[in-house]
Amino acid sequence: MTVNRQHLATAQVCAPDDPEVVISDIATRLAVRLGISTAYAVRSCDVGMLAATYPAIATCLATGAFSFAHMTGLADDLPAVPPAHRQKVDTTIATKVLTPTRACQAVPAVRCVHRRVQAIIAEICPPSPAHRHRRGPHPTTFGGDLVDRHPRREHHHRRGAYRPDPRAVDHLGDRQPLRPAQ
Repeated sequence: MTVNRQHLATAQVCAPDDPEVVISDIATRLAVRLGISTAYAVRSCDVGMLAATYPAIATCLATGAFSFAHMTGLADDLPAVPPAHRQKVDTTIATKVLTPTRACQAVPAVRCVHRRVQAIIAEICPPSPAHRHRRGPHPTTFGGDLVDRHPRREHHHRRGAYRPDPRAVDHLGDRQPLRPAQ
């Protein structure tokens, strides 16, 4: 627990005072001065900015129950939250995810915290309609079986196998295209 508190304290010291400053410049200087890698310095700056932006979450992290992996996971999840929703997201995550509900409760895993935080963010500030359909269609499960939303798509034995469309092959300059033997 002491190590986790020290990680948070280091991250809070590493955080820039001005949010408009370039993190890579600060991280490079910190890496040289503290004798840590640049990647770790960047992660520390991210966690420090998280603690400065979300005070209720920082209070929960200051208990020492959450590891640096938990802190960096939260730092990865929360920058997308618009400023108008930050206070509500801060208090909701602090009370529903990071505060224990019973005595001697185990700390949730990093991935579990990530899923819960993502669900809270989606509930409080859902993505715009333009962002919802940015990804292409994907297969879904229905009744335990994998159902493809595109039934006309050709399925090959090996999914990653490349099969060029013979109609798309045109002549390559003066050379003739390869044709299958008859």
